[in-house]
Amino acid sequence: MNSGTGSTPMYKAIIMLAGVAILLLAMREASEILAPIILAFVLAICTTPFLYWFMDKGLSGGLALIITILIDLVIVVVIVWLVSMSLSNFSETISSYQGRIDEMEQQLGGVVDNLGIEKEDLTSEDSSLTSNLLGYAAGFAGGIVSGLSNWVTILMVGIFFLVEATVMPKKIESLTDESDPGLKWVLNLNKGMRQYMVINAGVGALAGVLNTILLYALGIEFAILWGLLSFFMSFIPSIGFLISVIPPAIMALLQYGPQQMLIVIAAFILINFLVDNVIKPRFIEEGVNISVAVTFISLIIWAWVLGPIGAILAVPMSMVVQAIFDSREDTRWVAYLMGSGSEPYQKDEEQSQLAASD
Repeated sequence: MNSGTGSTPMYKAIIMLAGVAILLLAMREASEILAPIILAFVLAICTTPFLYWFMDKGLSGGLALIITILIDLVIVVVIVWLVSMSLSNFSETISSYQGRIDEMEQQLGGVVDNLGIEKEDLTSEDSSLTSNLLGYAAGFAGGIVSGLSNWVTILMVGIFFLVEATVMPKKIESLTDESDPGLKWVLNLNKGMRQYMVINAGVGALAGVLNTILLYALGIEFAILWGLLSFFMSFIPSIGFLISVIPPAIMALLQYGPQQMLIVIAAFILINFLVDNVIKPRFIEEGVNISVAVTFISLIIWAWVLGPIGAILAVPMSMVVQAIFDSREDTRWVAYLMGSGSEPYQKDEEQSQLAASD
């Protein structure tokens, strides 16, 4: 009697969503263990192209592995050192701007009152809204460093991932004659994640360097910190740029006034436009097929599950969830709703024909 209800797509989707919720709760409880493992996996994905490049140039697998591991070590140490140094300077210097912050808060107080917003809702007894925004930005970068501080675990796990990467092509090659849909699903997911992480890491680093040079040229305090923040935020489409521009804009306002703040915002917009619309399309044909709303919700969920590192990994983790939904005919509509909707929904028969043609 209940067989009809139990077999409906909606019912199965609800069961799967409940399973995802339980999994997220379990991951949050184990975040101290999972975060460095996931970060090591992502670091290995981003540096695997170096490993394969060295091997293509004739180096042995062992030597190529050692060089790649050294690259990973340098990346982790440099990021931790730069952010730690910047946060130390931030803590020592930000108090000197308190007078300017108080003056700005008084000027904005009338505007806030006219909007019907209680000023106490935006501030605490110890700090102002401006201080809170700068503190949140610095705290986010500090959270990244906390995640990277367990660098021994990250490197050890990353080494095993890289060792596996040296033999993975041979394993894949031995399976290429089989038309297993599960294998194709894993390969497509791995290709999509690798492309997303590698391309975004490259163009994000470029944008971070350009932003840092810009802020140095304009004399904005903590230029390295805000440049690194823009690099981290480059992994979050659309929303990440909006978050990254707020702290340097506030610092420009505190130091020089509204005109310099507008210059910083305009320059950030220009750099972001060039990187996302001119440089990135040269390396990647299609963007991430995840809607802006899902991106924002994923940012909140994964930051809650894994901390600041989860915010950076929000899109790749959402890609995995979307791919899981897309792998089943009865939940494929959920994957489509998570997407941008740029293409019409394909029925099961159409997707089968498309997969066969590929």
